[in-house]
Amino acid sequence: MYISGPMSGLPNFNRLAFNVAAKALRDAGHEVFNPAELDIPDGTWGHYMREALKGMLDCDHVMLLPGWGNSTGAKIEVDLARRLNIPVQSFFDWMCWSEEAQRIRTLAVRMLIQKQISGYEYQAISLKES
Repeated sequence: MYISGPMSGLPNFNRLAFNVAAKALRDAGHEVFNPAELDIPDGTWGHYMREALKGMLDCDHVMLLPGWGNSTGAKIEVDLARRLNIPVQSFFDWMCWSEEAQRIRTLAVRMLIQKQISGYEYQAISLKES
């Protein structure tokens, strides 16, 4: 499984969300490529993306974190995955609906889900007020 989501411009590059998702997926028995674990000293965004995409190409599934649609890098990853017929799924949906995820829920994962739900509620409120 490859984890895709926003990093640039977020505190600590959103590593907490990536690491929580990676732990949940690993606890469920999946092999995980977590781009937040890449160590590229002094690398540019382009260097980082090249390494991340190399990792994604070895994966059979892409898991999307909240906010991925606002990330240039994540949108590139999703576009490439879809063109290569690599299944793409929301981590939120996996956590809410998959039987394997029900067994491994932790407090950190629940907090990540709550963050996703809160984002949806905020968007719904904003749309109603428009």
